Amino acid sequence: SLAAVPEVHRGPFVWQMPFTLKCIGTFRGHKGTIWSLAIYGDRLFSSSSDGTVKVWDVADLRRGCLKTVVAHKEATMLLAVGQGILYSTGTDLTLRSWTLDSLGELAKVENAHDGIVSAMICTKEYVVTSSFASIKFWDPLTLNETRSIGSSEGLSHWIRALVYDKRKNLLYSGSHNKIHVWRMGGDFPLVNQTSTSYGAIYSLAVTKKYIIVGTHNQNIQVYDSATLNHTSTLTGHIGIVTVLKVTESPAGVYMFSGSSDSIVQVWNLENMLPIQALQRHEKTVHSMALMHDTVFTGSEDQEIKVFKHFKL
Repeated sequence: SLAAVPEVHRGPFVWQMPFTLKCIGTFRGHKGTIWSLAIYGDRLFSSSSDGTVKVWDVADLRRGCLKTVVAHKEATMLLAVGQGILYSTGTDLTLRSWTLDSLGELAKVENAHDGIVSAMICTKEYVVTSSFASIKFWDPLTLNETRSIGSSEGLSHWIRALVYDKRKNLLYSGSHNKIHVWRMGGDFPLVNQTSTSYGAIYSLAVTKKYIIVGTHNQNIQVYDSATLNHTSTLTGHIGIVTVLKVTESPAGVYMFSGSSDSIVQVWNLENMLPIQALQRHEKTVHSMALMHDTVFTGSEDQEIKVFKHFKL
């Protein structure tokens, strides 16, 4: 039987070596690729190409799916949670906001971008979305557009990855062979950029020291966050690195990477070495969420896997 995930209100969980991750359960119910996962409290939200958003109980995994809502006319792509609101995008080109308790719709933007939204994050003051050569900033309550960045600021390709470093109030965007760094607020000035030679950037993560980049060429590239100088290459995947998540504490910095090779790789970023390969999916891993001592992964195989930390 599925074990209960520890309560999320006991304070932050500290990941510390030695440990292993074991799959303790699977959420099933979506009828298409699971594109995105988001956590709020003891609820996991998932989006799928079947057009729905599902809500799962992660305090007691045995309860499974608590609610299903048809969120978009076509595929529901990206999810993000901020300021007590759930945000979603779809291939119908809409951006929508929802109440977290009942998934009642709060606001909707038609044609949020000219193309589909390829990345979305939330900060305290903005919902940030990106598409082809475009980044937009939205008021989190009204979804009124407050600012946009485009070709005049140097964007020329699909921006498939966004990550916010709240310690420095910087937004990092990744596109084809390019990383841009923007100061959040005001005119959102470009404060740094660097060119790469690894093709399209599909995922980004940030730590106190590093910007980590998941690329089309199967490898993970690591850059110094202050200088944007390249420092390391992490090899192991044999597919596009689609998603990156990190957990950081004085006890260690660890990263989880998902790929089109169907594998989730666990890394120790203190020594840039792999710890464990999680091989429970059958197709591309597109989405991931971390909560306490648990990692959730969503895949093209229509399943959400639940991996739990066990101390060795």
